[in-house]
Amino acid sequence: MGKTAPDNTESDIVTILKDKYGIHKIPITSRMFGFVVNSYFVEKPCPTLVDVPPDEKVYLDKLQSGLGRVGYSINDVRRIIVTHPHFDHFGAARTIGETSGAEIWVSEGGVSWFEDFEGEIYSEEMVRNASLFESGATNIEVQDVDEYYCRATPLARSIKPTRLLKEGDLFELSSLVFTVTTVSGHTPWCILLHDVEYRLGFSGDFLQTVTSNPIIQSNTKIVQAYNSLKSYITSLKKICATGLRLALPGHGEIIQDASEKAQQILLVINERRNMILRFLKKPYQTPVEISHRLFPNLLPGRLFNAVSEVIAHLEILEENGLIHRVANHPTRFSLS
Repeated sequence: MGKTAPDNTESDIVTILKDKYGIHKIPITSRMFGFVVNSYFVEKPCPTLVDVPPDEKVYLDKLQSGLGRVGYSINDVRRIIVTHPHFDHFGAARTIGETSGAEIWVSEGGVSWFEDFEGEIYSEEMVRNASLFESGATNIEVQDVDEYYCRATPLARSIKPTRLLKEGDLFELSSLVFTVTTVSGHTPWCILLHDVEYRLGFSGDFLQTVTSNPIIQSNTKIVQAYNSLKSYITSLKKICATGLRLALPGHGEIIQDASEKAQQILLVINERRNMILRFLKKPYQTPVEISHRLFPNLLPGRLFNAVSEVIAHLEILEENGLIHRVANHPTRFSLS
């Protein structure tokens, strides 16, 4: 990828990937959720999809159309590699696997989510609602979030992975050799697939054109002291050290200087933390109140994403001695 330049257009990069590596970006629009999810099709050494869309005919038809433009079909897919266990990135994996016989590769750490998605998502719903109420959300706000997730839940089914990927695993894709790197934060089980020599990687939701949502996860909160944002920061610094150049994200445009983008996100995270400190000059605010101030244009169904980030910031600020809990309240803080 050394021949690409920062001022190349998205179309330029897509053409280079197609012509040089047989990597095809297939953007799939979701009107229901208001975003575009990216699947990537790689022709060699066997027809492979990196991430797949939600499990619904409209999305599968769009995937089929995208594959058809390069002379393939869903029936030709022999391998699916998933970057993380969210419905918009692995949802249709079981359906495609049943149709084509494709192997399904997933992260070792997130295997319980893939093998028992229905059970995990139910547990997640319980924790999500409890966290929202504890953080000051109203009944209507919680209902809005529930409605968003209720639309998403049927769009993925449990799968039986063929291969479990772990840190440092190597595999061939295109003419390149990809390494598996854990990049927790958005979920504890996100993985980056990158070629070290050409500094090209599939980044899923870990690295996008916007900051990724570090989301509260139920089982990690119960089992260990996991802070999603702290983990995300560590992962961003890890990527800065790799010198990753071209990132193929799960949403949005291809990122041409991934290490620089990671640095920019770290600055945004620091800016948000400073904003929360300023907000706390008025004490006793709930995480929901802080979320609405930090993200004034927040869509109703995405409140949990915002609250997850705010709580993670508050935990880090408390750990650094800059704020303290008010009367041992679980989510209300004041400046120290």
